[in-house]
Amino acid sequence: MSELTGNLTKLGNTNTEYKSQYDKSLLEPIERELRRKDYIAPMNGVDVWTCFEVSFLLESGLPFFCVLRIYNPADSKNIFESKSIKLYLNSYNNTKFETAFHAITQIKADLQEFVESKELEVELIGSFNNEYSLYNFQSIKLEGCYPNTTINDYNYNPDLLKTSMLMVVGTDKVLTFHSDLLRSNCEITNQPDWGRVIVEYIPNEKVINTESLLQYIVSFRNHQEFHEPTCERIYNDLYKLLDAKELTVICQYTRRGGIDINPVRSTNKERALKLAKNLPKLLQQ
Repeated sequence: MSELTGNLTKLGNTNTEYKSQYDKSLLEPIERELRRKDYIAPMNGVDVWTCFEVSFLLESGLPFFCVLRIYNPADSKNIFESKSIKLYLNSYNNTKFETAFHAITQIKADLQEFVESKELEVELIGSFNNEYSLYNFQSIKLEGCYPNTTINDYNYNPDLLKTSMLMVVGTDKVLTFHSDLLRSNCEITNQPDWGRVIVEYIPNEKVINTESLLQYIVSFRNHQEFHEPTCERIYNDLYKLLDAKELTVICQYTRRGGIDINPVRSTNKERALKLAKNLPKLLQQ
């Protein structure tokens, strides 16, 4: 934790440990029947849980991010304690699985054992939207371009960024990229923060190597910093590297406690204000 926030720890819950390696012992059961005493109505139905922040690592080291929907039948023995399942799912964050199917299968097996029902179902219902448009400028999803890229660095590393010379000089073409693999951690609580990062720029003489940009974004996975300075760090690193004619960075974070935070930083003040007032919402927001 930085000295800048050391005196703020009293504002956060420092008693919760957010494990990032698989640990099913984090689950805590709550028995249903204890709360159904003297009820006579038939308890048919299902509890539907939608989990917006589920992530793990593939064999290559590239993070996989998705949304899960859990269907817990009403006749199961146990229900979920919400904090424990959040901590359990968080423990997948730095755990490798051969494929997404293997990870989801593990989650389903654990939860069926946890609630004592083989009828429990787990469904992968989606991730952040694959298509993104900023005022008619189509954005390219980085992880979609490099699904087999190798990732080894999960601690902030600006040295990962690489550039190449612009082939055609003198154009004002806007280049826009985004990734749904931005994960950093709160300076106070170390609670994970999830978001989409959008990079939009007009190149001068250099363009970013997009695979290196993806690797750089993933390197924030274990980084501790608030939303706004994380966005500013990305913006400043790219500003120094590219010397672009115009540069904008947006970080759209998922909602926590009913609040989502969306820092926008740009070399063009008017552009920044226009984007800030018209940001489309993500699936998780």
